[in-house]
Amino acid sequence: MTGRHTTAPQTTAKKLQLLQFRVRFTERHADRSQWLSAIADTFEHVLHRAFITADSGYLLLTESLTDTSADLASLLALIDNDFYTNTHLFIGSTHRSSQDLPTTFALEQQLFSQNQQDTIVTLSSSLLPFLVNQHQPELQALRNSLSLDSDNKQLIRALYHTQGNVRQAASKLFLHRNTLLYRIEKFERCNGLNLKNMDDLVYCYLLTLGQVINQVEK
Repeated sequence: MTGRHTTAPQTTAKKLQLLQFRVRFTERHADRSQWLSAIADTFEHVLHRAFITADSGYLLLTESLTDTSADLASLLALIDNDFYTNTHLFIGSTHRSSQDLPTTFALEQQLFSQNQQDTIVTLSSSLLPFLVNQHQPELQALRNSLSLDSDNKQLIRALYHTQGNVRQAASKLFLHRNTLLYRIEKFERCNGLNLKNMDDLVYCYLLTLGQVINQVEK
């Protein structure tokens, strides 16, 4: 089914999850309906599917996805190989009522549009950068109060993405564990924030996000 829809389908399902897709067709006469059927068949519990533009649309599921991002990327790679396409997927939030879908769809669509690189985009990975970008002037003032050179930003991000695990972060940065601990202690001496404390780590990670920091790094 293709076309633009403004209301969510009626259902008695206890869970609903929206998946949004963005697809680029490299073949001029590609059959979009056939592609849409193929990607819908890839998932279980698909209640509804539709294109809303020539190259974007959604799948509405009646159960939450349990696949990992790596699994989903592999599934999309198979479809892209069959149809000569390039597909990106946004994993949306789970709802217990269809009433909230239009509002959250608009937000998730905005989050999806801001990420043009990743094959699988999740709400949890997109929301923090989005919120940070809404408060750039205030956050820039906080950034200016910290020593956030490139080494410190790498340190903070490595710790954040390993949930504060020093051994894993050291491996990620190709550093000895003791070297990483020294850098953590040095950061605390300079900035008064302990990166082994989760609140301090999340705070510092937020300050590494956003347009201003990205512009400096380019």
